[in-house]
Amino acid sequence: MNNSAKERVLLLNPPGTQYYVRDKYCTSISVGKYYWPQIDLLVLSGRLKADYEIAILDAVIDRRSPPSLLEELARQNYHAIVFLTSLASYREDFTFIKAVKERCPATQTIGIGGLLLMQGEEILRRHPYLDAVLLDFTSERILDYLAGERGVADMITRMDGEVVRGEINRAVTFSYPLPLHEQIGQRRYLMPVVPAPKFSVTIASTGCPYHCDFCVNNSIPFRLRDEENLLAELRQLQQSGFTHVIFHDPTFTVDRAYILRLCQAMIEQDIKLKWACQTRINSTDDELLALMKRAGCLSIEYGAESGDDGVLAAMNKGITVSQIRETLTATHRHGIGTVCFFLIGMPGETEETIRRTIDLAIECDCDFASFSLPNPHPGTKLEEKLDRNEREVAGNGLGGQLPALRWKTSSLDPETIYRWRTIAYRRFYLRPAYIWKRIRKTQSLYEFWMQIRLALGILKKIFRL
Repeated sequence: MNNSAKERVLLLNPPGTQYYVRDKYCTSISVGKYYWPQIDLLVLSGRLKADYEIAILDAVIDRRSPPSLLEELARQNYHAIVFLTSLASYREDFTFIKAVKERCPATQTIGIGGLLLMQGEEILRRHPYLDAVLLDFTSERILDYLAGERGVADMITRMDGEVVRGEINRAVTFSYPLPLHEQIGQRRYLMPVVPAPKFSVTIASTGCPYHCDFCVNNSIPFRLRDEENLLAELRQLQQSGFTHVIFHDPTFTVDRAYILRLCQAMIEQDIKLKWACQTRINSTDDELLALMKRAGCLSIEYGAESGDDGVLAAMNKGITVSQIRETLTATHRHGIGTVCFFLIGMPGETEETIRRTIDLAIECDCDFASFSLPNPHPGTKLEEKLDRNEREVAGNGLGGQLPALRWKTSSLDPETIYRWRTIAYRRFYLRPAYIWKRIRKTQSLYEFWMQIRLALGILKKIFRL
């Protein structure tokens, strides 16, 4: 089939009033306007490109307004629109998709997101303009659906007037055709962990075998990607002029032997990409860190979450404050940068435990720190633990973090929790020593521009909180 005869499929990150992060079934809003290519859409571009003409449209990074984008889509003839959604943005997303369906009734609308993963059947019944839900963005079964089959695995579909949830793929490994990275190469993505204008994202695994109360990824089967398939993509990125890549796995180093083999192969195959990843505090060691550094690792994002052992235990994190200190010290010793994610306001939190978290972030001297509010995502243990009479998932919350915090801890009300998050950002980022550190680490005009832009975004966030 020649390209002009192929039906067209749009892979869409919908427009939004904020920098919504929707990929990997997660939900958040970017602080400081950090943003990256959404991995779900890239994977699907590889999966669908042989059979369809593919367009990737990131309306968040392109700052597209819903009215103008709606007019553009109405002029197109898309066979299907596969879109991302999240708990943070679903009201805006579904309002937009409903308008698209009204203007383009023949276009199939297929959603991906953590909310759909957990409540997809109910949402399909409530919203007739949504045709299907994709439960696994690496799955090849979407090709069967687009070809006209219904009731397929890895999807929730409509069939004979009923909503049908297909079986989930439980294969141990996965692979997919190489994505269309060139379609995202010129957009204005910005990530401090990869200080270069041309970077992309990839994955070596899906899901997570751990059971943190607040995370949706432990409900997704942990699977490793075929190593040769991943290495082929890394070579493609290098040959296409990309200099940096982010491994966007929830827990990159969980399978230690796999990562050791991958890093060794990258060295032997002369893959010179610089890269970053995200992983757990207790899943690295000196040998692994040393090899990761040799293979090009610039930075690691760690889920530290709290500076209090009691809070860590209550959220089933499975780590200690001592391990956080030891891991960050070891990572810095190997010349690898660090980013730490912290949660403020978990059930049982007190002002003293929050103070310990802020003190730990400063003590460990990570390059960047994120202080987020817990999201009671459907299907997580956190959502199950919360008293439904004390919280509601509502629209824009104080400071823009969605969903709005609506529950009380044993000693803190929502306003106090928000105030402490403001204190956390101010104490961490407005330190003279930290500002001087960022200046000293700036090595190019691009990095200088990036630091200024990120600083302005963080300052705006701090003083708006």
